Amino acid sequence: MVLEAELEDGPVPELPWALNEFVIDRSGLAGLITIDVTVDGVSLTRYWADGLIFSTPTGSTAYSLSAGGPIVSPECEVVILTPIAPHTLTLRPIVLPASVEIEARVYTGGQPYVLAADGRSQLIHREGQRITIRRAEHTVNLVKLPGQHYFQTLRSKLMWGVR
Repeated sequence: MVLEAELEDGPVPELPWALNEFVIDRSGLAGLITIDVTVDGVSLTRYWADGLIFSTPTGSTAYSLSAGGPIVSPECEVVILTPIAPHTLTLRPIVLPASVEIEARVYTGGQPYVLAADGRSQLIHREGQRITIRRAEHTVNLVKLPGQHYFQTLRSKLMWGVR
């Protein structure tokens, strides 16, 4: 599963899609940022944080996991929203169906912020601009080695069950 992002002004040619995640993040100039999020046109919440991660199941074991997000099996078709250092204890990661359209508007007090796709980033200067994140129409095929299972990889890389 792959995500795509679109700015209010149109597509983001430098960041057309992401296999792992899209991230809205404060720039070096901005302090905390406010991100208003709607899901399918319904208000979800207002995040006051360092940023917000929009992750695929493939990306659930990357930046999202390090920010406290859940590990999601790659067979699940979902989008994970994980706040980065939220400044309230009540904001937690949420798992949404892949069919939703997520809109975010970022407010920084006039400072630029960053939109990144799998580590490739672009500085955004327009405050309050609508950023739409949705499942892309295309997918990416990944190589699976014979005899290798996702749970084996998790146990090995995360050292699950090791004393």
